[in-house]
Amino acid sequence: MARHNLRNFVALVCIPAFTACSPSGEFSGSSLLCLTCGPFADNLGGTLSGLVGSRLTLQDNSMTLSQLNGAPANGTNLIFGSADFNTSHDITVATQPTNPSQTCVVANGTGTATGSVGSASNVTNITVTCTTNPPRFVYIANRGSNNLSAYTVDATTGGLAAIAGSPFATGYLPVAIAVDPTGTYAYVANQADATISAFAIDRSSGALNAISGSPFPTGSAPSSVAIDPSSSFVYVTGGNAVTVDPLDSNVYVGNQGDDTVSEFTINSSNGVLTGALTAVSGSPYTTGSGPNSVAVDPLDKFVHVANSSSGTVSAFTITESTGALSAVSGSPYAAGSLPSAIAISD
Repeated sequence: MARHNLRNFVALVCIPAFTACSPSGEFSGSSLLCLTCGPFADNLGGTLSGLVGSRLTLQDNSMTLSQLNGAPANGTNLIFGSADFNTSHDITVATQPTNPSQTCVVANGTGTATGSVGSASNVTNITVTCTTNPPRFVYIANRGSNNLSAYTVDATTGGLAAIAGSPFATGYLPVAIAVDPTGTYAYVANQADATISAFAIDRSSGALNAISGSPFPTGSAPSSVAIDPSSSFVYVTGGNAVTVDPLDSNVYVGNQGDDTVSEFTINSSNGVLTGALTAVSGSPYTTGSGPNSVAVDPLDKFVHVANSSSGTVSAFTITESTGALSAVSGSPYAAGSLPSAIAISD
């Protein structure tokens, strides 16, 4: 399972290796100059604050920098990237964080690397500041009336107001809904007619517009829907619960038929996700009876499963090197009667 960290840059190199470089950049005991002694680039660093969401990605001009995730990424004296001497840099936000949705802005991100060979002039005053976006819209699948209710959210009071045109028609017996991480699309699983309705969200009003070709056919009796963090793929299960982790390319499915949770990686080709799935070695993993809801924590360290029939919660740690799951000591934990949904706060 891939992990993403801030990049650090090598400062000193000396070639050829006839002898060591002196602090002045000359070969010790030789009149020859060590013309390839570094550093050759300035580090571009500063401060990141307010980040709680996932998958914040910065870029320098057109080059993508590291992905930053969650509160632990905040701090001072961070290195965001580097710039060769006498070249310009322009650090901006390439992808805003989600889960929760945030807006991050960059200050002091532009300039020119002014160091010289052997003497860096690192940039230390770049600031990246993130704020959490207030909730805007709420969508509710109504399986008794085969439609979707839509509301705007009062960011101060939390009150709801119906959106013009609500409710919006879906397929027959809508039982699950998911909104993609960018807030651009909504997908509804229609259990009775084995379809999924797809809508484009008007980002100004919250109104829904059916996408051409919707509803789309699925397997029999779809009951759960999830979207990967890049908003590239939609996963639908029948009779089971599905979720996609917020950081890496793993999909988890709660299997009520045999009381397990399955884990898959999303395949890629030449670094591009294809959407196809491969089971992780060791999957599926034993849960309590009737696993019907699965959640992954925002930092991608733990998986929790609500077991409806046994009234318990199963907890797993995610192995960093392989992505495999291992049961937390004491799991499963007692819950109330018939737990049916689970969520993890930041």
